[in-house]
Amino acid sequence: NNTFLGMISRHNLLQMKRRKVILVDHNERQQAVDGIEEAEIIEVIDHHRVGGLQTISPIYFHNEPVGSTSTLVAERFLKNNIPMDKSLAGLLLSGILSDTLIFRSPTTSPKDRKVAVSLQSISGLDPIDWGKKIFARAMPVDISNEEMVKSDLKEYSSRDLHFAISQIETIDLSGLEGRKADLLSVMQEICQEKSYAFMLLMLTDILEEASELLIAGKERSLMDELFGAAPGQESTHLKGVLSRKKQVLPAVFEILRKKELMG
Repeated sequence: NNTFLGMISRHNLLQMKRRKVILVDHNERQQAVDGIEEAEIIEVIDHHRVGGLQTISPIYFHNEPVGSTSTLVAERFLKNNIPMDKSLAGLLLSGILSDTLIFRSPTTSPKDRKVAVSLQSISGLDPIDWGKKIFARAMPVDISNEEMVKSDLKEYSSRDLHFAISQIETIDLSGLEGRKADLLSVMQEICQEKSYAFMLLMLTDILEEASELLIAGKERSLMDELFGAAPGQESTHLKGVLSRKKQVLPAVFEILRKKELMG
């Protein structure tokens, strides 16, 4: 409104400070908060594969092959003798149980189990009983199909090809049996909206230690051979497959690598 509000000088621009950010449980830009490119990343604590992250200066980077980043966070409290109340110990234990699928996931490490024992003694929670309660409530049946697909969705890239893998974990897959067609329809819409070459949705039954894999997208045929789905088949049953990070994602990247080598 032609009102003078102030003046920005060269001094202001030179002294401008970026917001300092620590990335926890991820280290890829596409999985970070919006505007991360404007922030200064000063630390990373994670247990996933290392993506294409670049920083302005050297940082503390703690990436360890454990089942849960909660294990690494809890370890810092325990090693440095920092007091932890019951609720915080319970939350960190819940993170470990969630990530390791109550210690059934192949990503589970001895350190996860060891730290969980310490958290159990502080929180007073039995890991197995508490884990079952977590997964019994982890997937509310009254949410929309879109919310269900996007609740644990991760994006990935291989050269110019972009794709996504989502996962739903439960202790009873029967409640999802009638929703598969609708979930696939939502996945196709997301692929078009986000320009994904393909998208995978893992419906993981923790107690049965198996996953039903739904496949969508224009390049879904890339996954047919890998996961044994027949042409035109939109889902396949994978016995013993529980981990997106350790079992599904590496296999996907390997077949994409072979495709690139073949031209």
